Amino acid sequence: MNNQDFKGNAPENPNVVQLISFLYVGVAELNDGHLSDNEILKMVEKHKSYGVESENAFEFVKEAMYWWNDSVKKDVHLDDLIQCAKLLQHQKGWSEELKETLHMDLTSITTADGLLDLQDGKFIGERKLKVVSTIMKLFKD
Repeated sequence: MNNQDFKGNAPENPNVVQLISFLYVGVAELNDGHLSDNEILKMVEKHKSYGVESENAFEFVKEAMYWWNDSVKKDVHLDDLIQCAKLLQHQKGWSEELKETLHMDLTSITTADGLLDLQDGKFIGERKLKVVSTIMKLFKD
């Protein structure tokens, strides 16, 4: 893997955690255009649950946020999300079980702020979960 396949400012030779971090940030941002503290904390929590040390977990998220913002500016964020999914699927050890774990992680990050719009109290959970489902379709069965 190298960052030549990405159109945004991806890390050089991104590892699995960096790819997953980009997916985490992308899904959170696509839901409502805002990355909340709750979502960031949930991402860090997910990384820590997989054995990433606290400060490293936050650094991975911070790096992914920088990459995401650059990709959005260049209007290539969706291309980079597709590339992340493609690269993750081709990792040694990729399985349906890991795909389902990623799905659960993305769902918990997406719903970290709840399923209601905090400004007007409207239910927005359906839209949030639709973004996760759309991203998961990138992972071919």
